[in-house]
Amino acid sequence: MWKPSATVVAQDYAQIIDDRANDEIIIVWWLVPQMFADKAAQDIASKNVIFGVLKAHVSSDATFSLDEVDHLEVKRSDGTPLTPLPGDQIPPALAETLATVEAGFRQGLGAMGRGVRWFVFDGTNVDSCAKGGLSVPFAGEIYTYETPVPGCP
Repeated sequence: MWKPSATVVAQDYAQIIDDRANDEIIIVWWLVPQMFADKAAQDIASKNVIFGVLKAHVSSDATFSLDEVDHLEVKRSDGTPLTPLPGDQIPPALAETLATVEAGFRQGLGAMGRGVRWFVFDGTNVDSCAKGGLSVPFAGEIYTYETPVPGCP
């Protein structure tokens, strides 16, 4: 990237793409506050830990088949699991934001966008700009994020 902004650097860091040899694609997104220009979105992402995951298979004719993902675990760098928030505990502003993100993914990414599953966790004691990190055991791998993420002041 040529002269990327802090927002763009954070967006790039927060997306992990694992293109596996067996025509399988795993994508993990952490919606960190630094990836948003909008203050309200930053506040939502700083109070909650939001992850989107995708597990897809691509056939030789570029047809996607998507695995259903019904559970995700996220842990702090010390191994403590984050507490998932069930749908009825997700704040209304976050639910609205996620609906917008989901619609954008479906429209922008087609079949892949429809396969992204979003999970929300209690963001207490998680600071994307403090030393530490998160790990996401998913699809037989442990994906890790070190913090502070790029784009922090």
